[in-house]
Amino acid sequence: MGDVCFYARRYDRAISYYRKCLEMDPTFGPGHTDLARALEHIGQPEEAVDEFLKAAGLDRGQPRPPRASRFSTCGLAGRARR
Repeated sequence: MGDVCFYARRYDRAISYYRKCLEMDPTFGPGHTDLARALEHIGQPEEAVDEFLKAAGLDRGQPRPPRASRFSTCGLAGRARR
């Protein structure tokens, strides 16, 4: 449902679904990446960077967040790339 809301540009609602997903499984890397993308869209780059970094630090068997997204978000948040 989070992705459906995200692509319908209902970012606040998507964020709510992504957070519920992460409450059930905080180790689900794609959930952190999806949450980060939605946070970017509502102008919260600091929180988005935190979520991208959480995703990057999880199980290496899961897909990593796209580097371009992480780097652009870090730039928006005024952080050095990690």
